[in-house]
Amino acid sequence: MTGLQLKGEEVYRAGIANYYISKENIPRVFKDLRNELTYSRDPKFTIDDVMGRYHQGAKIRTIENEEDIRFIFNSKSLEEVFEKLEQNKSNPFFAKVKAALE
Repeated sequence: MTGLQLKGEEVYRAGIANYYISKENIPRVFKDLRNELTYSRDPKFTIDDVMGRYHQGAKIRTIENEEDIRFIFNSKSLEEVFEKLEQNKSNPFFAKVKAALE
């Protein structure tokens, strides 16, 4: 991770996204979603099923500040994110994230 940006696989690895799908598979995912949602009685199950078919587990590697990222963004609201950032403002990473979000 560079700076304050997470991209693709890092978003999944940090626990912010439920799935990681490679760029090459995106057109197939949209095609399958379009076809299968048309006749679906349970759209959430259908979406989970399609996404799960194309999901690629993240390669094991370290993301800088991964634990802090999980702590900050494992929140129920944006207000809770800011509360966590304020409570931990002495931590340079938290201060940097707060400044980026303001």
